[in-house]
Amino acid sequence: MRSVAIACVKNEIDIVEPFVRHTVAIVDRLVILDNGSQDGTLDVLRALRKEGLPLDVVEDPLLGKYQSQRMTRLMHEWAIGRHDADWVVALDGDEFLVIPQDAPLVPGEIDGDRPIAVPWRTYVAGPSDDVGQLNPVLRIRSRRVANGWEASKVMVPRTLAALPNATIAQGSHEIFVDGRCCEPRRHESGYLAHFPLRSAGQYAAKIALNSLQYQTMAERNWQWAFHYKEPFELLKRDLRAFTASFTTVAMHYAAPREARIEAATVIDPICYRGGPLRYTPPVDDISRPWQTLLSYAEDLARRYAVLAGGLTGGQQLAMEQQAAIVAGLHDQLEQQRKHLACFVDQAAAAREEQQKQAAAARAEQQKQVAAAREEQQKQVAALAANLDAQLAEAKRQRLEMEEQLRVAGSQLARVSRSWTWRIGRLVVGPAAWANRSQRRCLQALTSLHLRTSPKRLPIPNLQIHVAHSCNLHCESCSHYANQGHRGIVALEEAERWMRLWNRRLSPQIFALLGGEPAMHPQLTEFVRMARKYWPEAELQLITNGLLLKRHHDLPAALRETDTCVCLSIHHGSRSYQEKLRPVLELVETWERSQGIRVQYLHSHRVWTRRYKGFGSAMEPFDDGQPRLSWENCVAKGCYQLFEGKIWRCAPLAYLKLQSAKYELSERWQPYLNYQPLPPECTPEELAAFLAKEEEPCCGMCAREPQALELPLPMTVPFSAEPRRKAA
Repeated sequence: MRSVAIACVKNEIDIVEPFVRHTVAIVDRLVILDNGSQDGTLDVLRALRKEGLPLDVVEDPLLGKYQSQRMTRLMHEWAIGRHDADWVVALDGDEFLVIPQDAPLVPGEIDGDRPIAVPWRTYVAGPSDDVGQLNPVLRIRSRRVANGWEASKVMVPRTLAALPNATIAQGSHEIFVDGRCCEPRRHESGYLAHFPLRSAGQYAAKIALNSLQYQTMAERNWQWAFHYKEPFELLKRDLRAFTASFTTVAMHYAAPREARIEAATVIDPICYRGGPLRYTPPVDDISRPWQTLLSYAEDLARRYAVLAGGLTGGQQLAMEQQAAIVAGLHDQLEQQRKHLACFVDQAAAAREEQQKQAAAARAEQQKQVAAAREEQQKQVAALAANLDAQLAEAKRQRLEMEEQLRVAGSQLARVSRSWTWRIGRLVVGPAAWANRSQRRCLQALTSLHLRTSPKRLPIPNLQIHVAHSCNLHCESCSHYANQGHRGIVALEEAERWMRLWNRRLSPQIFALLGGEPAMHPQLTEFVRMARKYWPEAELQLITNGLLLKRHHDLPAALRETDTCVCLSIHHGSRSYQEKLRPVLELVETWERSQGIRVQYLHSHRVWTRRYKGFGSAMEPFDDGQPRLSWENCVAKGCYQLFEGKIWRCAPLAYLKLQSAKYELSERWQPYLNYQPLPPECTPEELAAFLAKEEEPCCGMCAREPQALELPLPMTVPFSAEPRRKAA
């Protein structure tokens, strides 16, 4: 598994060499974009590349903190395009991967379908630092105590990184596809040791340079670099106060305003894997910010001169006026931001006061609950005394009944010695035994007749709708259960259908599904009836499980009929899993205590699109290659028993329900004309139907699987009622 790390740096002379040496010891390749460094960072990078390390250096001196565009470019052009990465690790130059010594960067059990979030652990300079150590990663040994709000950086799998519409967000905290954030899974063992503030001089240079970098961007999100704005204003206003705030700021760096900070550190040095430094020079911490600012100002002045040289006097004046207007607007926005921050602080104070009041109210409530509990205990004691008296009375009555039973037993013994009783036993007993034997023989003969019938043809999977409606809305459902259909299949109707075919077909699997079968109020009777007509088949109940709790007598029927519960899981999100937890506990209880078989079907992992659109706007694929559609069909061999006929697949069988509800386009007419197999067919017609492979009707589905990231199925996936067929 090939891993490639990408990063953007600017003026990181003190940390770039340990960053490179440590990172290439963990990943297969490192690609760094230098954004016009003026402190020697680029020289160090060139020396490291010349040394032979697996390092690529990309130069981009353009102004502006366009980190999202640059990191996305590195991901597409370099990590995927040139180095064929399986995983792309997005980093900054002050972030160090910390992975257990014997552990892989990406655990083997993780599927490459979701990004991985690697959490920060922020390290801060303190009195335990080794001031004589040039390497800041070895010098700074203390980190902040985890407060629960630490940010994370993203590791992107190839399946996402190779998509042309995938972009890395500003700050590299998230990955977006088509503008939608991909939900990550958390890295269980690794983290990023973050060294953002390493000295007062480096802090001043970082604040000044990054603030100016953002200000050179003509279009930017006002929320970006929120943690730079107040320190930059303080740096401009009072240098001493700015320098004195270094320790406090380090403890709060990049934390949300509303976060509660525990101002505590713990000594936790990282396991540095990079070896000694060869190219990093000592840095004068006092002169560092001014050298950075002067170099940046000189670069801006040179660029301004080039720009102004190409303008007339009037154009220069217009540009200055526009710049003044923009500056005024920025000042207004900054004032509004400060007012908003003040409002947020006031709201936080009010919330804290409300929390205090709520705590007092809870204490009073607990006091009242304790008093009520004490009163209840008194009542319980009184009830217990009353119960003891009732038990004593019940014991007395039981003794009386035992005496009555003893007397009745004596009378029964005298009767059983009579000739009438003896003759009755000789007649009634054998008759009851004969009735039971007759029932068992009839059941055995029925099963034997079905097994030996020469007309029964094998079929891999026969399915029947128990209900057409569903409690979920899974996009592109092949049974159209997301299209708002209603209704159930009556027991009498389903029994008629089964009776037409149970002497002609021998299914390996007979499945009860929908829609959601648990929406049928007589599901238990449905299960027993299915076993009656298909005694040899593997009987399956395919359900999302959310409504199983309605059927209290279902476990007994499942156990008696040896029916397997196939629990179909339709989403991997946290909210869906929380909804599913009681269902999992229920079926696990059935499995453990009653021996009911349970299978777990992760349907959302293999979900594909079966048609395009929704409701009246729904369209078939019509790719023109039914053979390829048949070869890639995931429902191949899943025949449907519907309206007493055998249908090739669910999309064909239930398309008429869709047509009855919505005005479908003319493109659907060839598929609506499909003729299922009627029960009066000849044995030859039945055998030919089951042996048939592709048909023209297979063209309604895609010739190649159309992967679909299933939206959350607990919400209706459309905003307006679709155009319905006129009554």
